[in-house]
Amino acid sequence: MKVPFALVVSLFFGSAKAWTVGRNLAKTKSSALFAASKDMELASPSSTTVVTLYDSVNSYYAGVARMALCENDVHFQSRYVNMPQMEQLEPWYLRIDPKGQIPSLTAAGDTVLTESRDIVRWGYGSDETQEEAKVLDQLYSECPGSLAWLSGSCKILLLKVIARSPAKKIVLPKKIRRYQKQEPDLFDVYEDKLAAMSQKHFSKDIGDVQKRIQAVVDWLEDERTRNGGEWLLGDQFGRADAVTTVYLNWIVHCNDVGAAPIAIPKGLLKYLEKAKARKGFEEAIGQYGDDAFVLTMIRQKNRKAGRVLGVVSVIGMVQIIRKVIGVFL
Repeated sequence: MKVPFALVVSLFFGSAKAWTVGRNLAKTKSSALFAASKDMELASPSSTTVVTLYDSVNSYYAGVARMALCENDVHFQSRYVNMPQMEQLEPWYLRIDPKGQIPSLTAAGDTVLTESRDIVRWGYGSDETQEEAKVLDQLYSECPGSLAWLSGSCKILLLKVIARSPAKKIVLPKKIRRYQKQEPDLFDVYEDKLAAMSQKHFSKDIGDVQKRIQAVVDWLEDERTRNGGEWLLGDQFGRADAVTTVYLNWIVHCNDVGAAPIAIPKGLLKYLEKAKARKGFEEAIGQYGDDAFVLTMIRQKNRKAGRVLGVVSVIGMVQIIRKVIGVFL
């Protein structure tokens, strides 16, 4: 039985609205999912150049990049990269970012940034101060995306299946081998990507990730208390606060899953709520609601997949699994 592409997308996103998204994606194969308020022109820090952020609504690091850009009123066009369809592995994207990761940013003057921390630096138009660098070193020491994946694989049936599925060891290498044959000039790039995939999320231990993130949260609270200002490093909301806000927001969502809870002090929770009230957060993350956190979306899809499994057949379930794997590459 052939499963309609729009149905698979609606299962993946777990909402009625996604059926329309699926139909549009099926027609266009590429969609600016966030086009609503992000059409633009600009180069940091003036507004003379077109800027494109290669983006995905439920990517942690893409959220970090959007937060930094929105906090600085950097107008950009968001080019949705369809991770469930593994678009980040397609040759056109690997020519932008050989690592095949989301996000990346391009601007006039041959500006190409493929690391979220570099995008944050570019958005703020200056290098990190010594104090900011200390905070960001902590925040980049462990990815909340890993905590999300590992928590979900403990608590969400569909991710349990994926964690044990041979698909990630068969489907992805097969796709990469096909691209290597089609694009021989990218052979080594794809070889590096194949090696990197085996080490991202899948090989980590949830207890180790939990300990590392808890240590970062405790450090943030000590830093906030020591500085005694309204924000992390004083009275001005800066880049350290922008990244910290996205970091803590993801951890709160991970805590809702309950597999590896992180103790967040009350002071930091109040700090987070105040930060989430900012215009920059609403534009970067808040407006996308539950879709901005990957496990909320997958839990909704998990329930829907269970209800319709008998209708879409095993083939349909395999397609769903393949698309969920793509989100975590």
